[in-house]
Amino acid sequence: MKNFLILTEAGNKIGFGHLTRCQALYNQFKKKSHNVDLFVNLNDVVIENSVFDIVDWLDLQPSFFIDKYSVLIIDSYIVSESWLSGFKDKNIIVVHIDDYNRITYPVNLILNPNVYGNSIDYKNQIAKCIGGPDYLILREPFRYGEVKSNYKGTPRLLITMGGSDYRNLLPRLIDWAIGLNLFKISVIAPEGLEFSSKGVRVLPLLDANLMANEIINSEVIISACGQTLHEIASINRSTIGIGIDIDQRPNHKFYNSINFIKRNLWWDQKELEEEVRKELIRLSDSLNRKKELKRDFKVNKNGIDNVVNEIMKLL
Repeated sequence: MKNFLILTEAGNKIGFGHLTRCQALYNQFKKKSHNVDLFVNLNDVVIENSVFDIVDWLDLQPSFFIDKYSVLIIDSYIVSESWLSGFKDKNIIVVHIDDYNRITYPVNLILNPNVYGNSIDYKNQIAKCIGGPDYLILREPFRYGEVKSNYKGTPRLLITMGGSDYRNLLPRLIDWAIGLNLFKISVIAPEGLEFSSKGVRVLPLLDANLMANEIINSEVIISACGQTLHEIASINRSTIGIGIDIDQRPNHKFYNSINFIKRNLWWDQKELEEEVRKELIRLSDSLNRKKELKRDFKVNKNGIDNVVNEIMKLL
């Protein structure tokens, strides 16, 4: 039987988008009865009851991997071309998950598991490149498709900036939402958040089931434009998307182009408070939210199966 190893990083100032989709892949390989390990270079955070091993894997020599594994699947913004070159002409298959053609990858397969993945120009790459909406990697609770809610009370607002609020947006977004007094507010703050205002639920980093439940039970969501945006789209909720880094530009652009998110919102723009307030006021109206729920775009909930099948073809 072939042995698979997934490598990624996560933590403070890094976020958890890579880990989110790597855990989804790990669980899918396990579900199909494959031998798979997950190594995570974890930076300055503690995660309880994890399925992965904490390993500074960039310090390991290629021989460590070649002796134990048949396939490496890497999802990383810190791995270098020279490190990957150590596996060239060795008896191991290497797959790299990419978001924006970051470097030239000396690997067997490049996978861009984003809705825009098939629009990226990969002509500079030698490896086979696949991607797009049919290769989205969603965690299992988000693969059930759209979930409707019959809630009729004060609209519920969920605020999440991913696994690390390194732009320090959460306190500002909470203040703006409180000032409008239009929503019941919940905020996901993995790094902790001191906030004394009554009526604001402050939540820690959530597992897949709890995160899906929070999205299902929210009428409006303020989110960064990374992996979480795919998960929100799979459930179909009114969303205010704010780009927080360069790797989110393609995602931000795509979801704007299909009107899933509106306005060109970025963390450092001068008019951000005014623009967010306008969107919150617009989405406090149930009629406006109902219009958005009729949008045609649907996430392919079987994308992870397509990813696994493409990897298995390499064996």
